[in-house]
Amino acid sequence: MKNILLQQIIATGESERVEFKSSVPTMDVVGQNVCAFLNAQGGTLILGVDDNGRVSGIKDAAQQIDKIKMELIDKITPRAPFSVQIEELDRKKIILIEVPQGMEKPYIHADRIFVRRGTSSVVATGSEINVLIEQRSSSWTPWERLPVFGFDVADLDKDEILRTAQEARNNRLVRDLEQKDLYAILEKFYLSAGGSIFNSALILFGNSPSRRYPQIRVRTSRLKTEKSTDFIDNRIFEGHLFALLENVIGFIQQNIPIRSEMPKSGLIRKDSPAYPMAAIREGLLNALVHRDYASFDGGMSVRITDEQVEIWNSGVLPEGLTIDDLKKGHTSRPHNPDIAYVLFLRGLVEQMGSGTQRIINECLENGLPEPEWKIKSGGIALTIRLKASKVERVFTLNVRQLELLNGIRQSEQVSPRDYFQHVAGKIQERRARTDLVELADAGYLERMGKGRSIVYVRTDKQQE
Repeated sequence: MKNILLQQIIATGESERVEFKSSVPTMDVVGQNVCAFLNAQGGTLILGVDDNGRVSGIKDAAQQIDKIKMELIDKITPRAPFSVQIEELDRKKIILIEVPQGMEKPYIHADRIFVRRGTSSVVATGSEINVLIEQRSSSWTPWERLPVFGFDVADLDKDEILRTAQEARNNRLVRDLEQKDLYAILEKFYLSAGGSIFNSALILFGNSPSRRYPQIRVRTSRLKTEKSTDFIDNRIFEGHLFALLENVIGFIQQNIPIRSEMPKSGLIRKDSPAYPMAAIREGLLNALVHRDYASFDGGMSVRITDEQVEIWNSGVLPEGLTIDDLKKGHTSRPHNPDIAYVLFLRGLVEQMGSGTQRIINECLENGLPEPEWKIKSGGIALTIRLKASKVERVFTLNVRQLELLNGIRQSEQVSPRDYFQHVAGKIQERRARTDLVELADAGYLERMGKGRSIVYVRTDKQQE
C-alpha cells in the first residue's frame, strides 16, 4: 500500500471499518478487533497511530508481526483470512492488519464472539449472535466447497500440495502441519472434508482439472493490433492454478515488447520488459482469484497487441463494489475466499484489497498511463497500455502542466518526486504522475529511465 493511500485512510479517521491503536496492545485486544471485523463488513486495524490520527510508530514492528499472526491463527475460529504488513509513514513504522468480511460467521476469539458497534469492538449480545447465526444458516454452500465427485487425492499434484504446506510453515502462517498426509493438509486448508476433495482443491492442485471443468482453461493470444484477425501467437493453457500462472506469465514475457536503454556510464545496453511485470503478475492473480469458475460459459483470457495487454476473467463485482472502487483502497471480498487463502499462504497474495492499487502504482512509476478496468462480455477486463489511448491523448493542458512547461527549458529534467513536491497539497501523488505521463504522450516531455529512477526531459515541442 502506497503512503498516499494510507494517508487517506488515516485522514478519514476511525469508523466501523477502521480502528487505530497508538501502540501494540495485548494480543487479546488485537484478536478481538480482528474477530469483530470478520463478523462485520471487514476492516483495517492500524497499530502505531493514535485516536487523533497522529503517527506514533512501532519500534519493534518486525518482532510483533509473528506474535500477531500466531494469535490470529491459534485463537480465531473458524479459520480467518487476514494480512499483516509493516508500512512506513513519516519515517515511522506502523503495522496494518487488513481483514476481509468473514464468510463463516460467527467468528469466535478465545471462546467469545465480538462485533463492531460504531468505532468499538465489543462482546456480542445474544440477539447479535442470533443474527450472525441466521446469516450463516441462510447462506448457501459456495461452489468452491462443493465436493467434486469422481476425483480424489490421487488426481492432485502431490508435490504442489506439499510445497504449499512447506511455504505456510516457513511463513509461520499455520501450525501442526508436519504430517505428510495429503488429506490432512487439504482439510487444514478447508479444501477437503470426510474423504472428499472440494472444487477448490481441484482448481488449485488438479493434474487435469479441465477434464471436469473445461472453463478452467486460459486462452492467450498475440495480435498486431486490437482489430487484427491474424494471430501472431495463440495458445490455450490447461492445468492447476499454479501451472496456469507460470505458463501465462511465460507467454506474456515472450510476446510483449522489450525496452532497451543505454546506461549513463558504460557500453552495455540494458534490456527489460516494456510492461512492469509486477503489475502483470498482480493482474493475473486478481483474475485467478476472482473469476467465476462455476460458469461453464465463463473463462479467462489474455490478449496482447503492440500497444496493450488485456486480462479478462468471467464474473461480476461483489455487491456494492464499483469499477471506481477498484482504483481506491477497498476491503477485499474475493469471489473464491478459500482459493485466495491458499495463495496468501504461498506468499503470492500479500495484502487484502490493495492489489489494484499496486497495479496502478507500478504502471505510473514506470511511465505508463493509468490502467483501466471495465465490465466487458460478462466479466471484468483490465487493460494496461504502453501509451495513452486516443481519447486520453486529446486533452487540454491544465494549469499545473502549463506552469511546469513554462518553468523548465529544453533538455532540463524533472523527476516525479520533484514535481509532486512542487504541487504538494494541491493534488494526489497519482494525479501528479498522470500529469507527467500526459505531457510525455503529447510530446512535451521525453520519458527516460524506469521505475524509481525515471525522469522526464523537456523536448523542443512548443505549446499549441
